[in-house]
Amino acid sequence: MFDTDLKVDSPAPLLLDIQNGFLRSDSSLVRDGLFPPISHDRAELTANLQSVVNAMRQAGRPVFYINSGFRADKADCYFAPAWRRCVSADPHLLVEGSDSAAVIEGITPRDGEFIMTKKGHSAFQSLTWTGRWAT
Repeated sequence: MFDTDLKVDSPAPLLLDIQNGFLRSDSSLVRDGLFPPISHDRAELTANLQSVVNAMRQAGRPVFYINSGFRADKADCYFAPAWRRCVSADPHLLVEGSDSAAVIEGITPRDGEFIMTKKGHSAFQSLTWTGRWAT
């Protein structure tokens, strides 16, 4: 569990860029070694993230969910070639609206929190506002 006192008295958003398609052991990104397998650490990761998210919410600080999400044909995927091959080879991986593109279980966006979709590796490079609010 996250033991450190989180100081949230200065305005700062929390950006969460973590979703099922990156963490599940059956993901082609994990199988091909592009993302480390963390299935054994997933419960601890989720508990730590829940602590941070709850602290931010209690302090009234904004929480943003940054997700990779692509069209079914992956024509809008701007990942590096090795990553793009994995994403393109798996018809369901990181498709917008799929379970793979969803935020990990246990870290559910709430009403008024922001959900943004990115098309490349960096949330600051190819971010697209989808016009969605958590509901």
